[in-house]
Amino acid sequence: MRYLLTLMAVMMAALGLARAQVGDVVVTGHAESRFVAEKSAAAPGSTVTIALMQTLEDHWHVYWRNPGDSGLPLDIRWDLPEGFSAGEVQYPLPHALPLGPLTNYGHEGSPVFLIDIAVPESAAPGSVAQIAADATWLICADICVPEDARLTVSLPIAQTSGEPTGRFAVDIDRARRALPKEASFETAYFGGERGPVLRLTGAPEGDLEFFPYGPAVTEPSAPVAVAREGEDTYLGFQAGFAYQAQAPATLGGVLVVVNGESRRGYEIFAPRTEVPASVPPLILPEPEAEPAEITEAPKLTASPERTPGLFLPTLLLAFLGGIILNVMPCVFPIVFLKAAGFAAVAKEDRSIIRLHGLLYTLGVLIAFGGLAALLLVLRAGGEQLGWGFHLQSPIAVAIFASVLFLIGLNLFGVFEVGSSVQGAGSNLATAGGSAGAFFTGLLAVAVAAP
Repeated sequence: MRYLLTLMAVMMAALGLARAQVGDVVVTGHAESRFVAEKSAAAPGSTVTIALMQTLEDHWHVYWRNPGDSGLPLDIRWDLPEGFSAGEVQYPLPHALPLGPLTNYGHEGSPVFLIDIAVPESAAPGSVAQIAADATWLICADICVPEDARLTVSLPIAQTSGEPTGRFAVDIDRARRALPKEASFETAYFGGERGPVLRLTGAPEGDLEFFPYGPAVTEPSAPVAVAREGEDTYLGFQAGFAYQAQAPATLGGVLVVVNGESRRGYEIFAPRTEVPASVPPLILPEPEAEPAEITEAPKLTASPERTPGLFLPTLLLAFLGGIILNVMPCVFPIVFLKAAGFAAVAKEDRSIIRLHGLLYTLGVLIAFGGLAALLLVLRAGGEQLGWGFHLQSPIAVAIFASVLFLIGLNLFGVFEVGSSVQGAGSNLATAGGSAGAFFTGLLAVAVAAP
């Protein structure tokens, strides 16, 4: 009986040890995610791989490290025991995912992301390290939804590294073998007429797809021109705005070689070189359908196919859209500010009212132009930002909330701005009103444009 109890205790301990390496599944809106440790135990001073394993709903995708035309990559904020450290996320091979006029780089189905965790020498054998992280990702189909999960896994510390973790070891091993390998062929790139031209010498046979690490280096949705001459293969890309701003010294990325259902990836870092003396003509792929040739100008006469009577309903719907926009919560503060502005100039000359309207419009246009320019500069510098990016900053949101709160108190009469200089003259008052109209336009875009 004693031997039977001992055997049962050993089996239960082994079962608990195996289970400790597999984190709980976290179900979010369109994905199931979990952490899985590659081995049943980690030794002090060793490195153990943690896999983030996801199962996505059909027709939904998450993004590669360079998301392409739009999207956001996986973001992991680690919560590790003292002395532990996490390496970079190792992404599976990306796929090109066309969506209307855009092309994104991402993953569908069941992607597996690998992260190496360094275990410190000070880790005590017999203890259990709690590996935790807050992971966020953008998952998209026809729409995009940000999702996040708190992922955890228990990692026992032992004198020697443990065995692979059960049935998940096969998935992790397959994911590791599918990672891009170091290229054994020569690579270089030079500037062409459309943008960067990648030269591959001795590349494997097959259809070639290139996914640059740097965002906006190439246009993901633009066709790729191809030429072959002897052992050399040339891939010509349309330049992205980051490349136009400054061509990189090295063009890094993943080259995927496709043969039927097989996809092999190679990590390349192609140095920039001078344009070769002779380059074979780069041929763009044929368009799927040629546009019909127009032999004569169309006649602008009504026909059964045209419906000129839709103009007035369209105009009314556009007006209704504007009304709907102006009852959105983000616009409420601006509506009250404009109402206060109208009241302030209601008895002024028509020229003053017109001036305030023009200054308000000028403030709107300057704010839009400034935000657009800042967005382009930041994206050219490698930032993954979209329109309304400033409201992704807690500091910016706090500033806007404080400003609007103070404006609300001012409208309620809790305090007044400028009362101490009321006697400074009508010219100063008029200048203040004009400045107020201009800055109201600035604030309208900053708060309501997203």
